[in-house]
Amino acid sequence: CDLPLSSSMPKRKLNADHEAKGNESASVVLGRKGKLLKHRQDDQRDNEINDDDAVLHSHLVRFVDGSGSNLNNLTAEASQSFHEAITALAGYLEKPVDRSNESLPSQIAQLVLPWTIRQLIHETSNNTQGRVLYWKLFDISIHHLIAYKLEFDEDLTNLRSILTQSSLAKILPTMGLLALRKDSVDDGKDQGALSKHAASAFCLLIDSRSSNRQVLFHPTLEVALNSLLLPMINAFVHLKENAEHATKNQDQSGIQLLKITINWILQSLIMSRGNPKTTFHLLVQKPVMIALSRLHFLLGHSPSTDTDDVPNLVRKMISHGLFNVQHNMEGLLNLFRRGKKLSNDKRASFRCYQDELVSAFDTSISVSEWNEDTKHVARILPLLLDEFILQHAVFDKATSKRGGMDASLSFEMYRRMVTPLLVLLGSKLLNSETVISPLKDLTGLLVTHGVYLASQDDSNQTQTKFLRQVVAQILDFSNNELVGESVLADCTQTFQHLTELSHHLVHERLNESIYMCCRGSKYVSNVDESMSRLAKIIESYFSLLAETYKKLRQQTHLIKSLLLTISALKRKSTSGGTEFLSFMVKRTTFRASLQDAIESSPLAEIQGTFRVLEQWLSVECSLAGDRGAQNDEGVGPSVAAGIGLSLLVFRSIRVSDTSTASSIVVLIGQFTKEIVQKLADDGDSARMQCALELCAWVIQLQQRCAFWLGREKQLTIPQNIEDEVERVSRQSQGRSAEALLLLASHRLQQIIYLVHDEE
Repeated sequence: CDLPLSSSMPKRKLNADHEAKGNESASVVLGRKGKLLKHRQDDQRDNEINDDDAVLHSHLVRFVDGSGSNLNNLTAEASQSFHEAITALAGYLEKPVDRSNESLPSQIAQLVLPWTIRQLIHETSNNTQGRVLYWKLFDISIHHLIAYKLEFDEDLTNLRSILTQSSLAKILPTMGLLALRKDSVDDGKDQGALSKHAASAFCLLIDSRSSNRQVLFHPTLEVALNSLLLPMINAFVHLKENAEHATKNQDQSGIQLLKITINWILQSLIMSRGNPKTTFHLLVQKPVMIALSRLHFLLGHSPSTDTDDVPNLVRKMISHGLFNVQHNMEGLLNLFRRGKKLSNDKRASFRCYQDELVSAFDTSISVSEWNEDTKHVARILPLLLDEFILQHAVFDKATSKRGGMDASLSFEMYRRMVTPLLVLLGSKLLNSETVISPLKDLTGLLVTHGVYLASQDDSNQTQTKFLRQVVAQILDFSNNELVGESVLADCTQTFQHLTELSHHLVHERLNESIYMCCRGSKYVSNVDESMSRLAKIIESYFSLLAETYKKLRQQTHLIKSLLLTISALKRKSTSGGTEFLSFMVKRTTFRASLQDAIESSPLAEIQGTFRVLEQWLSVECSLAGDRGAQNDEGVGPSVAAGIGLSLLVFRSIRVSDTSTASSIVVLIGQFTKEIVQKLADDGDSARMQCALELCAWVIQLQQRCAFWLGREKQLTIPQNIEDEVERVSRQSQGRSAEALLLLASHRLQQIIYLVHDEE
């Protein structure tokens, strides 16, 4: 039943050969099983023929007569008769197999399959119903030849003679697209049937797990990628992005088809003995990278416990094709060692084929080549780096005598990937999310895998200098007024990763990073418990800073950076940013981390913190700017934020011994004289409120010191504050301010302590 499909064969000869073979095959079908149909035709006059067998015989004869003819040249009557015959044959093959005559359906399938293949390849039907019939006949025919086979070896041989590699190369791409394309035809019922049969046949031919057999199609990797997988991915992504036209069942069906296809290609890669260089070259091509990136990005965010889901299969394909331990890793590592350890090796001057991957970063991600596809290439970079680091560890474990991984080579891969991203970031000519999101993920992988350690950097501090360049580039970019909420969130998370790598990377520009976060105030409309994603990310970053500087015992630098940020926000008239920072200081997580950091401060850091607060408040309270820009509480936002931070410091200081208490008492006296008394003497009601609030907590701190030093070490209240308390207490109407009530409460506790000690 073999159907010649060579394009070089004349069409007339092809049809004639096919007609002869078709008639011969029909004779074989009619002659098997004791020449069942032929004998019954000869014995028809003896009334021994079964009606169903006679009808089937009639359909077979009409099919054989018409299969060798051009359907467009048939008369209307002959065409209708032929279509009735193939419809009837399809209906017969759909019926359950009769165990008394199991071979007959397979024999009929072998007869009709070559003709069906020719119709599908040449697309002879111009209407949807005809296409549905052909695909239905194709589906059930190969179903009989594969799923209901009796003699596996013989049937497989016959099937391979019909389903040749050239035939499958022409049919399978169309089959895959039909299975995915759900909205391409107006008639939904016919399109659904067409997709159903195409998907069924596709899975049967490709999915080797569906039965104990090998797949029939063995194309080259180039054909499998460019002709089959890439068009299917593009069709699926288009369907997914236009989700209003797709149902949940259609979505899952498409995912399953892609899963089967990728797994089939992956198994071919693993089992085949193809050239690793050719495989590497095909996978680094830009269209392949873009397709895999779009698919992984689209499905990679959905949580799944299936180790063979589509994102994991994409990861396995990249790992095996690009970072194979046996074939590719040594070349990549030597590429990164070039100019260093191998500078004296003659082989170092040779260019290895793995350089094509590194070159693709610069050529595919550049300002001159910028287009919509660039973001897809950028999105797949974290996946590439993750697999490279993992396979690098496996390679070093298998080959290195020391058993350790040279982390500098993995960092070199990170540097090669990030460099073109920084160039794009500096251009400010594109959607910044394209750059910042991959940059965040790439930097996070350094933390995850422990690739960067400042103590293990080379003598020139190459890695540290590059990461500081990343810090500078992001801070410069964040000054752009057009930075959106999601981009700012990614910038903050990038700084969080950089801080986790080493505080030295952000230490000198810590106040600038805090200022960058405060620019997110315009995206946080309601500062309450229901915070936005951006606010939660900023709180997490601030908490990390508090925990980091607690371990370093450099709490003063963090407090100073917060105060410098408040001053910068005031200079740029960003009152919303100042209020946002005050709000973040009051948040539970950051507040607890900051209090814990201050509580564990050594005495030297407490002294430094007092000096910083005193200097900042002296400068800010002597300016006239806050008097003209007062809020509802009667004080400027910057001073209010500084006062709030000072109160948090006073409340969090831990007085644990006599020596510490003696030193803090001196600091309290100096602060009261230079700040509290100055605010109280100003004569402004708003500043008096600040003085009252500060004095209340200074009294409370002094009282904790008096526990160790004795009752005589009590704070002397400034006279102006005593007068303010007396004046307010004499008023017959109006409510006392909250600060005054707090001061009175702490003053009363102080008096009670003195009375108790006196008694």
